[in-house]
Amino acid sequence: DYISLVKIPTVELTEEDRLLATQAKFISNVIEDLEQIEKLVKTKPSKIYIYVNAAWKNHLYTVAQQLFKDEAMNIGKLMAEAKKDPELQRHMKEIANEAKIMQKDSSVFRIELLSVALQKQALEGYRSYIQEKFGGAEVIIFVADETNIYDPQKKSLKARPMKPAIYVE
Repeated sequence: DYISLVKIPTVELTEEDRLLATQAKFISNVIEDLEQIEKLVKTKPSKIYIYVNAAWKNHLYTVAQQLFKDEAMNIGKLMAEAKKDPELQRHMKEIANEAKIMQKDSSVFRIELLSVALQKQALEGYRSYIQEKFGGAEVIIFVADETNIYDPQKKSLKARPMKPAIYVE
């Protein structure tokens, strides 16, 4: 048999493979963000606070991905859809701000989203790696809508799905 005639095997990705790949990309992006912050502040942090987005934002982004998969983002249309959704109605003011961010960064419509729980789980799983990579800095992970979180600069409000907010000391 000639090698050129041999059929190339196909690879079947399981749901777990996709999940692990998405988590790996998520962690890689968080580390890149931390490296950028470290360059900006020009010092090694002693504490790194990572804020995963509030759960309602994942829901909003999922609604937006479905709504605009074949068309351009439209703030009015997203707001109208959000008003109909009991889970999103309570956050209309924040949704207006979030929609502006979505309109500027359309990459959110092309990425696979991890749930808030899976984002937090991935960060917790890589906590010791992140600590080691950033000189032994303590890594503290919060979900933005948890109560009594340490957030002196209100960074948690800026957390988006797959793009946690970060604060360093």
